[in-house]
Amino acid sequence: MYKIGVDLGGTNIAAGITDQKGKLIYKDSIKTRKGVEPEEIIKDIYEIASRVISDQGLTEKDIQHIGIGIPGTIDYRANVIEYAPNIGPKTGFENVPIGKIMAQYTNIPILVENDANCAALGEAMQGAARNYNNSLVVTLGTGVGVGVVIDGKLMRGNVETGHHIINTTGPVCGCGRKGCLEAYVSATALIRDAKAANSPKILELAGGDVNDIEAKNVFDAAETDDPKACELIENYLFYLSIGFSNFANCYPVQAIIIGGGIGKQGDKLITPLLERLRKNALGGTWTVDILTAELGNDAGIIGAAMLG
Repeated sequence: MYKIGVDLGGTNIAAGITDQKGKLIYKDSIKTRKGVEPEEIIKDIYEIASRVISDQGLTEKDIQHIGIGIPGTIDYRANVIEYAPNIGPKTGFENVPIGKIMAQYTNIPILVENDANCAALGEAMQGAARNYNNSLVVTLGTGVGVGVVIDGKLMRGNVETGHHIINTTGPVCGCGRKGCLEAYVSATALIRDAKAANSPKILELAGGDVNDIEAKNVFDAAETDDPKACELIENYLFYLSIGFSNFANCYPVQAIIIGGGIGKQGDKLITPLLERLRKNALGGTWTVDILTAELGNDAGIIGAAMLG
């Protein structure tokens, strides 16, 4: 028997087939349609899942289940998407019974979960966290997604650690509250601050257009000792270290895995971050390993497939 994992994103819907241990055998993707009703996107999910099955010469009888990772809050017991604001029509997905809708197209059992949780499970099964029983994956991208695996099992449900408030008078987060961790350490937050910094070097690396500034430009400018970029990175690392300290204090993890666009900075991010964590660790000792995610976008597919 094989398993299907689907990663529903704002740009693409990716689906893949894994074996029982989570090894990815085959994958394909289609574009996520913009502005259409949830039922249409769910039909597209079925279509891409069906395609990867047929492309491998398999039938639905060969598939144990279809796991789907969703960027939003999930009731995984009822297979309902409670709220996914970045998918579907302008209002997003709200209380969408994805399990019931998928049952109109297939008899394969359906499992759903938050996409960050799926990524955490994928990295734990086949990626950077495979040698740890307890791990946490934090995705530093448009937002901050966090998934936790304890004793080899995913903490299922909505782990919104990225919305821990670290400063009650801080900037407004996308969730509407002030001072969430996400408002400080997402790629979106770093880009926001970089645009306001008016650094000629950062602007140069972005090709001269302030609207094209990316998080990578800030790290690259800091490597040239640009003072404004260095200040931005120092500030970013300060808040990121607070977040990671909170993670370690809340969950008994042995490793924190960094994914997302900022995670691609690798040692340029991890080395100075560890220096701060070791200096300010509770009890004076930092014992949690910090690693870069290995699976990229495949983590969500593999994790979704391994939900059951």
